[in-house]
Amino acid sequence: LPGAPVALDVSKQRIRLDLRGGGQVELVKDVRYFPDYGGKSVGIAGVDISGRKQQFILHRGQFESESTFKDLRGFLEVYR
Repeated sequence: LPGAPVALDVSKQRIRLDLRGGGQVELVKDVRYFPDYGGKSVGIAGVDISGRKQQFILHRGQFESESTFKDLRGFLEVYR
């Protein structure tokens, strides 16, 4: 899907997602992180620069290694 995220840039002020279709989304307000109880996926929701609410689900298989996915979950704990 063209709206599927392929890259993430996480900081304390925002989350930038690069999309498969070539676009970018920056979540800058009301950013929330929702971990999965099984540890196989995470959800990210927030408001982008234009004021639209966006939400994305990232699965463990989208990342090149298990350690990368665990590191991402650690970085996203700020938004919990």
